Amino acid sequence: MPQRTNHHRWLLGLAVASILAPFCFGCSGHTAGPTTPSQSVAVSITPNTTVLSVGDIVQFSVSTDGAAGVPATGPRPEWSTTDAAVLVVDASGQARGVGPGTATLTVRYLGRIDSRLLHVVP
Repeated sequence: MPQRTNHHRWLLGLAVASILAPFCFGCSGHTAGPTTPSQSVAVSITPNTTVLSVGDIVQFSVSTDGAAGVPATGPRPEWSTTDAAVLVVDASGQARGVGPGTATLTVRYLGRIDSRLLHVVP
């Protein structure tokens, strides 16, 4: 049987980790990381802004609570908006009112979702 080099062991470990990762980190609706069933992660959009004027820029962020054992660092939140003619948001959570109307700002983080209805006024 041929000897395995450290490189081969590393590749084997990487292959095993990629197969087991979905079981360790959860899927949609599950918390990330090794948690017990009694732990839950709630995410919320901050600040509590609900009204912007056209041209206003607000930096939103995501906060977690009830996340014992979940590290402060992790994947980047995913931001989206329902109406880009009213509100646009970038990957960092910076939103800008672009036209009067109503749009929903949504963040997906650690398998959880929070949404905020925002009104953009002239």
